Amino acid sequence: MRGQGLPNRKATRRSIAAARSAPKDAPSLSVSVASSVDAPVRLIPVFAELFAGLEALGSRPGEIVRALRQAGIERASRVIDMGCGKGAVALAAATKLGCRVQGIDACRAFIDEARRTARARELTGLCRFRCADLRSLRSGRYDAALMIGVLPFAQAIHVLRPLVRRGGVYLIEDCWWDERIAPAPRAAWTRERAAGVIGSLGDELTAVRTSTPSTVRRLNGALYRRLEINARRLMRLHVGLRADLRVFLARQREANRLLESALRPAIWTVRRSGLLDSTRPLKGSDSA
Repeated sequence: MRGQGLPNRKATRRSIAAARSAPKDAPSLSVSVASSVDAPVRLIPVFAELFAGLEALGSRPGEIVRALRQAGIERASRVIDMGCGKGAVALAAATKLGCRVQGIDACRAFIDEARRTARARELTGLCRFRCADLRSLRSGRYDAALMIGVLPFAQAIHVLRPLVRRGGVYLIEDCWWDERIAPAPRAAWTRERAAGVIGSLGDELTAVRTSTPSTVRRLNGALYRRLEINARRLMRLHVGLRADLRVFLARQREANRLLESALRPAIWTVRRSGLLDSTRPLKGSDSA
């Protein structure tokens, strides 16, 4: 979920899921949409109400804009945000950098809100939003491609790298496991493992922006309170969804608990410089 300075809970949950087990078959689109926010599939029809008041959906638009600026993204640049949610990052980049941004998300409710916000802010000339399956885009010539906590790290590389021109950048928000706090599970991403995967493609890891534990706790607490208010309201309106809403809230609490352990949300900036094919199995990746 997204908001300036807010650690990416989606990235945390996808990292947790990847550390437990990675499904071998591609999930259905509805399952992918629901899992991207760690919600039961039955809640998709009420996503607009469940995530009301949460434009940024757990990402950090301000931090991402700073990372893009540091990477050289400017007024003439073309950017694509894969899994853009309600468009907070795309809109912030267009506003502060003047770049053109294409936002892609499979959740119709999120795309509808992104379009409304773009119209209200008079940004339709710079921001366009499309409801589509992320897996349907195979190539591009963008200056930057973003994926903010939608897929685990190695899978995000497979999606983003073919969309970026040589010399461009791709940004991934996902968690890494801090081995200074606890030994890493076999499938967990450490900074060293991520750097190895990137290096195997001939690309360059240029920056890693990691949230402090105190910031994670403070801001995730505020986010959970908003989600709980929305979920309790929906429980009163939709009796048949009460069990699913309770499951959703329990998953949010679990994510908060794990974020107080060794998982560290971070924004990874990678410059594409290599010629290697990122569709082949990645060195050091069990999930690719």
